[in-house]
Formats: sequence, C-alpha cells, structure tokens
Amino acid sequence: MDSYDPIKGEIVSRKATDLADIELSTFESYLKEMKVKYEPGIIIRTDKYADFKPPIDGQPLKGKQILEIPASNNNFSGIRDYIDLAKNKYGIEIRFREE
Repeated sequence: MDSYDPIKGEIVSRKATDLADIELSTFESYLKEMKVKYEPGIIIRTDKYADFKPPIDGQPLKGKQILEIPASNNNFSGIRDYIDLAKNKYGIEIRFREE
C-alpha cells in the first residue's frame, strides 16, 4: 500500500510500469497482490501513519482499492482490456498518474 486516505475512502497502490512492456498475466499479479494484501477490512499494522489523527494502526482498511499507473499508459492500445479486468474481476479502479 502506497497511500491510504480513510476520509476519501481510498486504498492506493502504485506501479511504475509501462503496460506495453509486460504481459497481461504480470498486470493481473499486481491486482491479485493488491486484492489479498490490502482488501477492505484487513487490519492495519504499520507505524507509517503514526502521526495520522485519529490513529489508524489496528483499524480496518476502509475504502475502494485503486491501482495507480503512469499516465503514459493512456496511449497503450490494449488499455481498455486492462481497465476492464481490474474493475470486473477484482473490483479495483485504475487511476492514471502524471509522472
């Protein structure tokens, strides 16, 4: 998990990858990892957010899962298949992030 905002309801993982350079199966492994490790309801065990008010260590993750990838992937010819796989099979939103 790269960022978490319980107020916005966002559980975010980031992958700095060019989808044209990887297989769909590799992308799917990213989705599986996120689904297993950062699924809503899993108890947070980290000091990373120690200054967060109210404290979130020991609290369940809440919100939607978002995988952020570089915005350059918007130009990838197969992007719709990747977005659909993430949404329909794993319930994960794809967000494009400027580099």
